[in-house]
Amino acid sequence: MRIEKLYYRNHVTGWELAPMEFGSVNLLVGVSGVGKTKILEAIRSLKEIVLGIDGEKQFLYGVEWYITFYTAPDCKYRWSGKSNIINNNEYTIDELGDKIYTNRGILPQLEVEEVYFNDDCIAHRKNGIIEFESKVMPKLSPSESLIDIFQAEDKINPIIKGLRLVVISQTQNPERWTNSSIFYEINDLPLSNIEKLNHTLVDRLGLLWIKERDMFDRIKSNFIEIFPQVEDLRILTHVSRCESSSTSRPFFSLELRELGVDRWISQWDISMGMLKTLTHIVEIYLLAEGSILLIDEFENSLGVNCIDVVTELLNDRKDIQFIITSHHPYIINKIPMQYWKIITRKGSLVTATNASDYEELSGSRHKVFTQLINLPDYTEGIQVG
Repeated sequence: MRIEKLYYRNHVTGWELAPMEFGSVNLLVGVSGVGKTKILEAIRSLKEIVLGIDGEKQFLYGVEWYITFYTAPDCKYRWSGKSNIINNNEYTIDELGDKIYTNRGILPQLEVEEVYFNDDCIAHRKNGIIEFESKVMPKLSPSESLIDIFQAEDKINPIIKGLRLVVISQTQNPERWTNSSIFYEINDLPLSNIEKLNHTLVDRLGLLWIKERDMFDRIKSNFIEIFPQVEDLRILTHVSRCESSSTSRPFFSLELRELGVDRWISQWDISMGMLKTLTHIVEIYLLAEGSILLIDEFENSLGVNCIDVVTELLNDRKDIQFIITSHHPYIINKIPMQYWKIITRKGSLVTATNASDYEELSGSRHKVFTQLINLPDYTEGIQVG
């Protein structure tokens, strides 16, 4: 899947993303608070709408969107919609102004929705009437997206498959890094299935250790290139037996060995920076073709010594779309200008502009970076509405 264009507005919180276009690699740059993370959250929210609106996703009230994307070179989709708004006394907004919770536990309803395949409207919803391929459908749930309702149809199913490939970097979820939770038979598990698993770092490495040792060794080589004090990396496989039955399941633990250190270092003693870097490397290697990887605040998960290798990996995976936020000078300077999107905000309206649209930015990479940090749209990116 590849996102081409996005517009998003939350009528309750007031946040609005002006129509913005995306390429293969997108580095969203700008000062803190300008709205970079809001762009990632909008994409994540659209994925959640497709997967179903339920009591855990009450913040989808009052959302309006328009997105175009490709699931294959000749398969372009356009999906737009709007959910209902409720009275002010029926909801509360969290302290960050992001999530909306209803006080009555009522599910949001989609009032308007359209799905286009290339230039043809294949699904339409308005005034409670739903049409699919020009045929009026029986009354269907207003709290389910048309994509979810018609997901078994040949023209809709690629959207479901594509949006499942939207991946939020696991480096934002540290509680997932150190626990193994494999609970099924792995002997016949192919690499394509390992790529789709949303398990912990240790589980993924464990499966590679057993099933795809060559890929494990490539990951290890990249990791050692970043941390030359590391001599080796390995996975230990253990067996846990269920007391109530005769079944057993594997679980894994990670260890590394450093030069000049006699003992192996267990995963619980490995530094957080090393674990975050290893997570990035594993994610990039295991992303299935057509994935979209969302990474918020790239600098929070990498040390300066890690950035070069990881950015090289980004360039290697040309079959992946990357949408990354950062305001770290070194990261911005290491990623070519053609991938920069300068994010500005006026009030609650967030705008993304390609760096190539600024005549002031030209010359060598270092010169362009210096010009960027002196650009008024970058240094003064937030304006009062």
